[in-house]
Amino acid sequence: MGWDTRMQVGSWKIPFFLPFILIMLCPSFAQNAGLTIGQVEKLVQLHNPDNVIASAVTSHGVAFVVTPQVLDTLKKAGAGDLTIAAVHAKMLVGSVTILNTALGSKIQVDQVDAGLSDSRGKLIIPELLAGNHHITASGNGWETAEVDFTLASNEQKEVSVPMKWQGGYLAFVFDAPSATAHITGTGDRKDTKTSSVTNASNLRLFAGSYNVTLEVPGRIAASQSVDLGPGDHKSLKFTLVRDPAYFAAKVLEARRLYGVDDQQAMRLTQDILTNDPGNAEATGLLAIHYLNTGDYNGFLREGTTAIAKGQLFTLAVMHQHLLFKTSVHDAVLKIDSGNLSYDPMDTSCTVKAFTIPLDAIELIKYEQKASNFEMMTIQIKDPNKNGKTSTLSFASRRTVVENNRFIEPNGSAELLHAYGSLIEQVKAAK
Repeated sequence: MGWDTRMQVGSWKIPFFLPFILIMLCPSFAQNAGLTIGQVEKLVQLHNPDNVIASAVTSHGVAFVVTPQVLDTLKKAGAGDLTIAAVHAKMLVGSVTILNTALGSKIQVDQVDAGLSDSRGKLIIPELLAGNHHITASGNGWETAEVDFTLASNEQKEVSVPMKWQGGYLAFVFDAPSATAHITGTGDRKDTKTSSVTNASNLRLFAGSYNVTLEVPGRIAASQSVDLGPGDHKSLKFTLVRDPAYFAAKVLEARRLYGVDDQQAMRLTQDILTNDPGNAEATGLLAIHYLNTGDYNGFLREGTTAIAKGQLFTLAVMHQHLLFKTSVHDAVLKIDSGNLSYDPMDTSCTVKAFTIPLDAIELIKYEQKASNFEMMTIQIKDPNKNGKTSTLSFASRRTVVENNRFIEPNGSAELLHAYGSLIEQVKAAK
């Protein structure tokens, strides 16, 4: 049986005399001076195992500067993954974070493309050779910026590369929370830009001539022209006229939705009031919604506001002729910022239709006529009686008559009080 002249290294069997060959091929190997690039390539060419070459590189180091180009050369020479990893570990590198460039700027390091900066003007280069470097940042409409820096091995460095805009800036002044600006170039540049803007906006535009159209929901669009030079800061003031047709359609849609989809109707109504705060009809719809849902505080708040804006409010009531009798009929009270009107809606009513100034209302009071029934009485200077005092009695439309008795469902009294309070508050605000 012969001698096995190979020793076991991991899963490889390596010639027993390989270390002697390494010393013969690489005199510096024995002196721990590090392997040269030529020596590593020679070991690869002699088909030495990948893990053994990698171990030699790791133990004794290298006598050359490791660069991406060197790694490519070794790969082409046939070096294995372990050898490449071991040589790569000897590369003297750090990381660089480039800051403060313009969005999407093209970044070059030592005239080699490194990538584009992100939305924050930032680009991270995780591995860059230690040494002196030159950064260039360029972007459309921006002045090219250049910075020199030095990177140490294992250093994590931040480098600021601020850039200067070569165009102009455009601001807007208008009487709405926000608007959509459509901007079209008319000169050498034919750029088209659509942006959501506010009074605080300051848009960056290339130098040139532009047509600017501003749109706000519920307003008639307005347009202006402007010339922007490098470094210009200009402002356009827009007077946006209310579009009655737009809001009339929106109010009609909101009115249709109430009772079908109250949440959507509320959102639409509030959107109308956001863009048209003085819209009396929308405020009135809001008041009616609160009334129908039993929120009488909301009804009073929005109702008085709607009337102050010019809205006419109609209050559905029942007029009673004789107390504790069933001689009642539907009627309406109408109130605006200056007057109260009564419409009997019944030709047999002994009280004829009238309109009086709010100052002619002398008293509003509530009377409990039975355990389950309450009346609102309004004392007025009656124009049908030459200004003499008359008293009108009203019940809620929710009140029903059954077997000659008034039956007042839950909430009817509160509704009647809300009507009376509305009249009193509008009168007090007059």
